[in-house]
Amino acid sequence: GFGVIATFITLFYADKGWDGAAFALTLFSCAFVGTRLLFPNGINRLGGLNVAMICFGVEIIGLLLTGIADAPWVARIGVFLAGAGFSLVFPALGVVAVKAVPQQNQGSALATFTAFMDLSLGITGPVAGFIMSYAGVPVIYLLSALLVCLALLLTWRMRQQPAATP
Repeated sequence: GFGVIATFITLFYADKGWDGAAFALTLFSCAFVGTRLLFPNGINRLGGLNVAMICFGVEIIGLLLTGIADAPWVARIGVFLAGAGFSLVFPALGVVAVKAVPQQNQGSALATFTAFMDLSLGITGPVAGFIMSYAGVPVIYLLSALLVCLALLLTWRMRQQPAATP
């Protein structure tokens, strides 16, 4: 979600013939930062997997709204929700990754987790751009929502498994 909004929201707005792509990107950023400021202890209170699942749900709704938007205000709501949803995913899952290994390996676990996050963001642009060239701009938001659904299912599956002790 983060990758396709940050990379393609201006093309999405241009494709639709709308003004205000910069404002939509501002809403995304404000929601992203605002959620982190409003819920700083959410991960500690609810647990990383629970927070990630809630955030994935919000992000899915936002990406779907963006993908099906037929008016700029719908896209703005979608972008705002996607930004709010994505905001705590990285730290929530990072906490889970770090807690899954012994203390002496936690730095390496966090570095590996961060590297894969960076890799996913680096791959998103070219892959989504390729898909967009054949299927149109809105499709990338719908496909992103599908991928976030997969992440939600995987996270739910992780929550169902007994906790491993490092």
